[in-house]
Amino acid sequence: MTADDLRAWMAAHGYSVRGLAASLGLAPATVQNWRDGTHAPPADLADRLSALLRPYEYLSLSSAEASLVVDALNGHMAAGGARRDLLLAVYDSVGLPDSEGADLARTWGVTDRRGLVARIAALSDAQAGGVLRAAQAYWRQDGEHAERLSAAGLV
Repeated sequence: MTADDLRAWMAAHGYSVRGLAASLGLAPATVQNWRDGTHAPPADLADRLSALLRPYEYLSLSSAEASLVVDALNGHMAAGGARRDLLLAVYDSVGLPDSEGADLARTWGVTDRRGLVARIAALSDAQAGGVLRAAQAYWRQDGEHAERLSAAGLV
């Protein structure tokens, strides 16, 4: 995507520099540099812009998947964007061959490990942030596990 392509896309979809930067989780100066041609946009920018136009989808989790998510996030330090943090925590905990963490999928009875990872990978940063906030709400509550999952909005 060239600077001209980016300007045309922004005009066609009604995005300002600030608006697009906020939607992509970037500093406005970064988008401005791409828009004016000072810096070349990244190769994946067209895909990232397409993702902004997809309809909002909710992540629906089974009780086992929600349990895995809150367990994977327990003690996890946020470091990057919400989507990245959630995806890394879950990916490292599902027991895939190149996962680094415990096999929480086996612990919680999640059978479609790759499917869960793919659904989380498809979330926007804002959607993943909602899952992270729900997991935080889960950990702030007292009570039975299933009740806490429900009260937090995870199932």
